[in-house]
Amino acid sequence: MLTPRRALAVACVILTLFLLLRNTHTSEPAVVPINANSPKPTGSYSDNKRIQETAPESATGAEAPKAVSSGIASAIDHDGHVALAKKLKPQIPIGDLKAQPLRKALQYTFPYDSEGKFPAYIWQTWKYTPAEGEFGEDFRPAEASWSDLHPSFIHEVITDSVASHLIRLFYAALPEIQEAYEALPEPVLKANFFRYLILLARGGIYTDIDTTALKSAVEWVPAEVPRNTYGLVIGIEADPDRPDWHDWYSRRIQFCQWTIQSKPGHPVLVDIVASITEETLRRKRAGILNKKAIKSIVEFTGPAIWTDAVFKFFNNPEFFDMATSKGNITWQQFTGIKQAKKVGDVIVLPITAFSPGVGQMGAGEVDDPQAMVQHAFEGKFMEARERATHCSDGNIDHIANGTLGFQKIFVIGLTSRSDRRDSMALAAAFTGLDIEYIDGATSIDDKAIPPEGLQNGVNRGSLLGWRAHMNVLRTIVEQNITSALVMEDDVDWDIRIKSQMATFANASRLLVQPVKGTLDQHLDPTFPAPMENQTFQNFYVGDDLTSLPITSPYGDLDRWDLLWLGHCGTRFPWLSDGNAPLGRVVIANDTTVPEKQHVNQELGSSELILEYPEHTRVVARARVSTCTLAYGITQAGARRFLYELGIHKLTNTCDMMFRFVCDGVDGRQLATCLTVQPQLFQHHRPAGSTAGYSDINDHSGEYHEKGSTANVRWSVRLNFQVLVNGSTEYIDQFPDAPPVGREALEMPQSPLD
Repeated sequence: MLTPRRALAVACVILTLFLLLRNTHTSEPAVVPINANSPKPTGSYSDNKRIQETAPESATGAEAPKAVSSGIASAIDHDGHVALAKKLKPQIPIGDLKAQPLRKALQYTFPYDSEGKFPAYIWQTWKYTPAEGEFGEDFRPAEASWSDLHPSFIHEVITDSVASHLIRLFYAALPEIQEAYEALPEPVLKANFFRYLILLARGGIYTDIDTTALKSAVEWVPAEVPRNTYGLVIGIEADPDRPDWHDWYSRRIQFCQWTIQSKPGHPVLVDIVASITEETLRRKRAGILNKKAIKSIVEFTGPAIWTDAVFKFFNNPEFFDMATSKGNITWQQFTGIKQAKKVGDVIVLPITAFSPGVGQMGAGEVDDPQAMVQHAFEGKFMEARERATHCSDGNIDHIANGTLGFQKIFVIGLTSRSDRRDSMALAAAFTGLDIEYIDGATSIDDKAIPPEGLQNGVNRGSLLGWRAHMNVLRTIVEQNITSALVMEDDVDWDIRIKSQMATFANASRLLVQPVKGTLDQHLDPTFPAPMENQTFQNFYVGDDLTSLPITSPYGDLDRWDLLWLGHCGTRFPWLSDGNAPLGRVVIANDTTVPEKQHVNQELGSSELILEYPEHTRVVARARVSTCTLAYGITQAGARRFLYELGIHKLTNTCDMMFRFVCDGVDGRQLATCLTVQPQLFQHHRPAGSTAGYSDINDHSGEYHEKGSTANVRWSVRLNFQVLVNGSTEYIDQFPDAPPVGREALEMPQSPLD
């Protein structure tokens, strides 16, 4: 790995060679004139240089040499962009660089040779190197895939401290670059900037730590395209062919920057490095270089500004003869492409190359012949808030964002319970969640209670809890939030919650989405309600049988109202209910589920324990559920529940009324509610006095030496000390163990059985 000492030695050698070779170059190179009669070929500077140096067609009618076809699609076939001949830059003393404009200084410091070889480097960044114990085990297979497929390459995982050393060394003659890099206020901004800086200075491949190489870089571009005719290889991240694309992405065509291959000094890299540097220093001097003032990381250093830099190059008269153009190159030349395109010396790969398996926008699967790199979206290079803003559509990968694929996460809690807010802040931080608080109610006017509320004997504490949930539903409605996850402030979850939610989404889709190729045919034959003598059917996660959603990873937002993810017990739908589909989706061999001897059914049914194998989680319609610990809700669902519970009538505690709406009883209109057993969010019972367990009911009188969370194996709250210490030796509350006897499964009879 590249340590600061090794980096210093490498930089010294490079600077020495640069000084020795400087005087061997002529200071006033001749500029090759453009041949006005040149055809409009596909290719880079070197391709066109050969054509431009060829004499025009003679008067005798002799045929001019033809450009050799590369067998690759080219945007200039549509727009007539002809790359100009490369102009050699005269060398200047390093001391004179300061007098040059930044872009010229970068060009002189890192001269670009389009005909040179791609350097055999692979650059990645992370907090730790693979040699360190803190390097996440989840990243090791992905990181190793790059070395496995590129055995002759130098593969470096650069830590933050080493990155700073490299910037100071490679950009020693450009102090403004160093100043801008060090001034960036967030690690994600530096990580984005570093990839452009290292490729500009050294070239090679930059790729995020959570990417997996599926094919060697040698295979990324068709073999018939000479490698000395291009100097930059990029892929399409997003091609959202939908009228509201701007609600989800920054650009109509968005180029990904989690994987880039480049030769050193490429003009696109020169431009983006200069742009970020200039904007950073402008903000610094204006006193607005801070997290609050930077509205969008995507726009500042991410794929938006990267995409802009690429298109700027495509339409730059310094590099292309615009007189022959039919117009600017725009997203329209790249939407829906199924093979690579070549513009000048840039190769643009189709979306399947670097974004396989996203399940939308025409991307193929991971086993598609065009799939080159797979991105897991788990790295820290894109701030969770940015992914929530720009990627909250039906793509299941977006569950890895800071809001679990919802637009927002709200936490309900009293401001006086600072203990709970402290714990919630840590739990959210350690699992990458972005939360907002809705303060719990402390008083309520009797005149504000809906009909029947004062006659049904609901205690004051329960009324305040009801009002807190109404406040969050009203916020969702007022802000027109498309979907939200609502949690109470004493809930706990597994450290692996993001992967659990992704699996849950694969299950929920099978219940709410129509069968592929249909508009209204559902996989479950009992949809929308069972007929006489019909029975439930098990479906299994992994069955790719339903259409992909567009508006939410969990199923299109018009197909569900509420996802009851945290509860104190529930049961499966029964035929006797009469109004809900019976289908169940089985998540088999889920190692995050405790063995059955450890599963606590609480107030729910024992059907899961008695009917399914070990380590099984099941998703179905919610029936007779208790406790509103955590739930996902749509805009339409928030409106329905706000009306039913806040205006129509108040007949019981809040969670009971949620149950009534989901069950379609108590004079309530039936909502579409899904739930999961065992639950994904659960009450946490901290160590200490039990008096703090509830702000509604009295739990005082006991003292517990240890905290606990039912049904959650790698509890984030019980692993605080492990996480604070940076360890990955997580505490498993319920490790697999020999059965303690059949009697362990003979639990007390549930009222739901």
